[in-house]
Amino acid sequence: MDTDDDFWGIETAIASKQTPFAVGSWIGMVSGVEGRDKFLKIVQFYAKYMKYQRESDSKEAAAAWGGLMTSVQEGRKSVRWLKGINKIDQVFTEVPKAASLLEKIGILGNWLGLAFHWHFDYLAHAHRMKFVKFDDATYQRIFNTPSWCWTTGNVCQFLLGLATLSEAKKGIDAARDELDNLGKTTSESADDPRPPPASDLRAAMEARIKALRLKRFKGWLLLVKALADFITSANMAGVNIRKRLPGLFGWCNDGVVGASGVLSALIVCFNLFPAKKDGTDAGLGWQPMQSERNAAAAVFTFMQMRTLMANSPAVNA
Repeated sequence: MDTDDDFWGIETAIASKQTPFAVGSWIGMVSGVEGRDKFLKIVQFYAKYMKYQRESDSKEAAAAWGGLMTSVQEGRKSVRWLKGINKIDQVFTEVPKAASLLEKIGILGNWLGLAFHWHFDYLAHAHRMKFVKFDDATYQRIFNTPSWCWTTGNVCQFLLGLATLSEAKKGIDAARDELDNLGKTTSESADDPRPPPASDLRAAMEARIKALRLKRFKGWLLLVKALADFITSANMAGVNIRKRLPGLFGWCNDGVVGASGVLSALIVCFNLFPAKKDGTDAGLGWQPMQSERNAAAAVFTFMQMRTLMANSPAVNA
């Protein structure tokens, strides 16, 4: 049994990130294309969740949430032109570094599944925007294909999570054994009459264990994200698992799908949140006049959100 005092890696992972109490940290997260996309994904799937919740008591409010969901959804799809190149390139970077066959399969299937999901999803979007025109049968095939690609990728993502957890555990166990045996080894070496001090070796081993804890946390996140993404992708047109297997997946209503999409996006946002530099919040974290920066951002956010919420049937109907 693993007796690590940070078994899940949560404490180590949180400690590696810059402070959330500085607006610069959040700007750093959403400034990149992927961070902005996942922030909008939170909005999209929260709107989907709220649309489902309000359908029973206010059609007007449900329509407002549905409008927000569709607007953000099509906006996210519009920037997926050639986005798959990013994942295809990652295959060439990450597969050669993978430690096991399972990890290689997980990476390959996950990234290629996403790449082709985005490819067909953009074609369907371009048809709806009238930039391209397919006949009805072709459009329906294109419209149904992304869910199969993404669901396949999510199965591989789950396998990748299992492989990552396995590799992290092996590494942590090996590092602990070396750390335990550090004091038992002789301090002299025939090859190096002046070996590094035991304190330096111990510090290096502890840093290695810390990195492996972060890898283990990544493995847990991959498992949770794979399950959340599976609920989303398998309920899209194409796979439509709720319709195919109502006895097993009848509970996957739009509310569940919305909550799953929010959870998946939050995981990616955490991964993209800026990391500390040299163990500090330097850079995008704590900056000069930070309190004033935070206050200005809060006022601007309040101004925009108040105007939106005060005039939206989503909250007033």
